[in-house]
Amino acid sequence: MSRIAKQLNLFLFCCLAVALLSCREAPDTAPVAPDPPSIVAPPSPPTPKVVSPPGRFIANRGQLDDEVIYYFRGRRGSVFLTAGGVVFDFVRERAEPAEEAGRKDFSDRPPEGEAEKIYERLSFRMDFAGLDPGVEIVGEEELPGRVSYFRGSDPDGWRSGIPTFAAVAYRNAWPGIDLVFRLEGGNLRWRVSVAPGADAEAIAFRYQGVDGLAVGAGGELRVDTAFGVFVEPPLTLRQEGDGAEEAIGGGWKLVNEKTAAIDIGGFEPGFGLIIER
Repeated sequence: MSRIAKQLNLFLFCCLAVALLSCREAPDTAPVAPDPPSIVAPPSPPTPKVVSPPGRFIANRGQLDDEVIYYFRGRRGSVFLTAGGVVFDFVRERAEPAEEAGRKDFSDRPPEGEAEKIYERLSFRMDFAGLDPGVEIVGEEELPGRVSYFRGSDPDGWRSGIPTFAAVAYRNAWPGIDLVFRLEGGNLRWRVSVAPGADAEAIAFRYQGVDGLAVGAGGELRVDTAFGVFVEPPLTLRQEGDGAEEAIGGGWKLVNEKTAAIDIGGFEPGFGLIIER
């Protein structure tokens, strides 16, 4: 064998040996490149928790009839506060049209689940009997939320930035007597504050659009309507004086079939009085 051939064979042998040695020392799996350093963004500030108020009254700035001063819209209806009292407007779904009652042939009705819904509406009023003509109606405890209405194509009819309030006060609804409405859990609540010397017997509520009134065994006022009976809870009365409040007896009483007043027992006219519903 020539010298050049021997050198070539030696070179090939060394290459083969290096290759075999590399195979023995290689790991079972291919090496994995290290992950690139992760880019960590600074922590975001906590998202503020948005808490919906228990209810809000919206001021009327021309988006409703001029008679309405403040109003509230709920799931079951609306409440409108006017200069003379409160208008309740309720809507409910009627299961079946009156003319369909007792009908046996339903072949021409839409398939189940596709029938057109039919709604009934009930509106009635609770006016403040003997209301003082000098009453001042103002929103109290303004809330951060604002309301805007953009109806139609005429910008003159649009309203924006309308304030909302947690309460509405009828100051001097009767001489020396304030009436404040508030919403709690979607229900209308009110509080009457009677100043010392004022005539609490002047407070009365006259209903229109109802079938009648009755005082229940538990002291509640029962308002009979076409939708059924609406219940005004029993009243709570507290006499103010000497820096403290003392519960006194009293509650609803009927003046006539459509007017309710407040029966007050043990009231000292020289002190203030709080009545809550």
